[in-house]
Amino acid sequence: MDPREFMFVQSTTEIGGAETVLTNALSASDELRRRSLVVTLGFGCGDLPLRLRRAGVEVVEIDGGRLRRPFRVASTVRQLRDLVRKRGVRIVIGNGTHPQVYASMLSMVTAIRSVYFLHAIYREPLWKNGVIDVMALLSPCDLVLANSRASRSSRWTGGGFGGRSAWPPQCVSCGTWCGNAASGS
Repeated sequence: MDPREFMFVQSTTEIGGAETVLTNALSASDELRRRSLVVTLGFGCGDLPLRLRRAGVEVVEIDGGRLRRPFRVASTVRQLRDLVRKRGVRIVIGNGTHPQVYASMLSMVTAIRSVYFLHAIYREPLWKNGVIDVMALLSPCDLVLANSRASRSSRWTGGGFGGRSAWPPQCVSCGTWCGNAASGS
């Protein structure tokens, strides 16, 4: 098997906004398809793996554990870790909130880079969000990619207050966190 530089983690097999963005990105770029693989955790009853395979994307299906079941989560992270080692993955991308929790844990046990592909719009203060949202936002990540200005607008969208983190973003102009970096100014 060829090595893959990027591994996208995807929770659900059903098609929604995050899945459409992922499918469009991979369908549009031969290079991205060649350098990537998508791991689906099998939640839902959709045809996302089939659609991705039809687009020429390598898909690995894993029976993912629900986050409320720690032993299943550990088993899922172990399977992901083995795949990272086997395929030479350098960057894991959590495609959404739930996948980011897995991507962050995987990054911590393998020391590979973690990217949060953000699709949600979070509420402030932080505690007004769901538990999984808070876990994703507070988990370490190296980069956050927001797919819209609305999802980028919250001050929580950088996540990762512990460990390696891309948050808070530094302003390009002054090199500090002055607030302009989060607003895109």
